[in-house]
Amino acid sequence: MILLRKIIFYLFVVIYIVVCPMVIMYAIGYIYRPGARQELVQTGLIYLSTVPPGAAVYLEGKRFAQKTPAMIRDLFPGQYQVTMSLKGYEDWSQSVPITAEQASVLDHVLFHPKRWPIQTLSSGSFHNFQVIQNFHVIPKSDLFVLETADRQVGGLYLYDTQSKELKPLIGSDSPWRSQSIEHLYAVKESSQLILSAKDKGDLIFLSVNLDDKPPAIREITSLFQEEKPKYLWWSADNKENLFVYRNRQLHRLNLRRYEVNPEFAEGTRGFGVMKDSAYILRSDGIFMKRSINGQDEKILLKDQDLMHSLFGDEGFFKIYAYPSDLFLFWGDKGQLLTNKLPYQLVRQGVKGFAYDVKKELLLIWRRQDLGIVDFATRPFERDDVFEPAPRLKWVYHGGDQINQAFLVYEGSAVIFRDGNQVLLLDLETFEEPHLSPVVEVFPRSDIYYSDDSGFLYYLDQAKGHFMSLQVVPKESVIQFPEWKETFKRRKKLS
Repeated sequence: MILLRKIIFYLFVVIYIVVCPMVIMYAIGYIYRPGARQELVQTGLIYLSTVPPGAAVYLEGKRFAQKTPAMIRDLFPGQYQVTMSLKGYEDWSQSVPITAEQASVLDHVLFHPKRWPIQTLSSGSFHNFQVIQNFHVIPKSDLFVLETADRQVGGLYLYDTQSKELKPLIGSDSPWRSQSIEHLYAVKESSQLILSAKDKGDLIFLSVNLDDKPPAIREITSLFQEEKPKYLWWSADNKENLFVYRNRQLHRLNLRRYEVNPEFAEGTRGFGVMKDSAYILRSDGIFMKRSINGQDEKILLKDQDLMHSLFGDEGFFKIYAYPSDLFLFWGDKGQLLTNKLPYQLVRQGVKGFAYDVKKELLLIWRRQDLGIVDFATRPFERDDVFEPAPRLKWVYHGGDQINQAFLVYEGSAVIFRDGNQVLLLDLETFEEPHLSPVVEVFPRSDIYYSDDSGFLYYLDQAKGHFMSLQVVPKESVIQFPEWKETFKRRKKLS
């Protein structure tokens, strides 16, 4: 009996000595790899999340039990072919690298439907449209101002994404119905439009107040001195003051008092507005902030040498102000600069850009290229010799005539218009970005994508009907779980 007890005791001791370290090693990410080398290896994992969810997952051709969102653990370091499939959608497949103690994360995989869900929003034909993003009169709505081919003021229609109603901008008895539209000015989140039009050969200007039902229209031609402005701005928070740039002078036009302040700022090289403030870049090397009413001002930078090295001596810059003290300066030759290192992002050729405040991602496009700057860089550390700066990564080359681009699904993709074709570029990848055609649009017409709703809006190629197409089914989005940054292997644009 004593011998049996000793045998059992020593058996448990052996099991403890052998098994317990293996359990501990497994718990901290080690696993035994059989074969010629016979070694303990630290493992990694893959996390997959798709829109829509519920996709079947195949690892190296073998079906994984869990559908997306899914986590595949205990993978030896190396390359793995991952395939995901979902009924009604194109298969997704790519090679995913695994590194010890890290997670290879693909948490924004966007499935492409085999046939895009398209909806016709108007039976009439249109030539182009403008959009007022986040239209404040209709919460969480985008307001479209659609223009018919005759380009007359009476051919303007309004469509808002909340009510889904299409209405004429002005009534049939309006005296401005037959005027030919020269230009339509709109500002994000503002309920005001400014129209320039031709009346028997004379240039006239109209302000349209969309707060009123029907919209109130007022002629303001004399404020503009019968001259088409090169640049025109106003703040969504202060629509009674318009700003016009002429000959390095900034003029403020007050719609309420119906007067012109021709000396709001002299020697102006650049200008922009945000909320109740105007930002002015002057030719004497001063960058300043001034209240829209002109009563308060603050010099943000006074350094003529630095200003000369960054902006040169000629040209005008549109200034865009964002939270976290980020400024972008877009020059009339396509230069793009910022107040953050490395200051100069692109020397020339920029056709447009879009900034995602939440993700701190800047999308830039030139005629043939798409690039992204990630401003969410790590902070300056004591061991750094030079302060780290965000870098511009060109993610696509080979366009023909890129005119518009939008970040999709928190920056995991880009949808853009190249000529009359709309394309979708997937960035959620460890390989090269994947390009897919989406739709053909009416010649020389604009598109608009809202990442809040996941819808693309455009005019159809054949007849110019106003259409929508769902790119991201928002009802299917599953939030990514909180990971510790030390256990995260992300796809970096740097």
